[in-house]
Amino acid sequence: MPVKRIHALQSNPAQEFGSAVHVDGSTYYAFPYPEELVAASENELRGFGLGFRAPYVKQTSQWF
Repeated sequence: MPVKRIHALQSNPAQEFGSAVHVDGSTYYAFPYPEELVAASENELRGFGLGFRAPYVKQTSQWF
């Protein structure tokens, strides 16, 4: 899996559910806490490109 794809798998959910972090005039997004991801549906997670990983992310976020 190319690095660009891995980066997208992490940054897409972060932009949607994570907190904005401002550094030197640039905006970045922190990866969401499980409490923030629990609100996402499995279909939303699949829409971020997580594919078969989506149910695992959903289940894991519910443990916290």
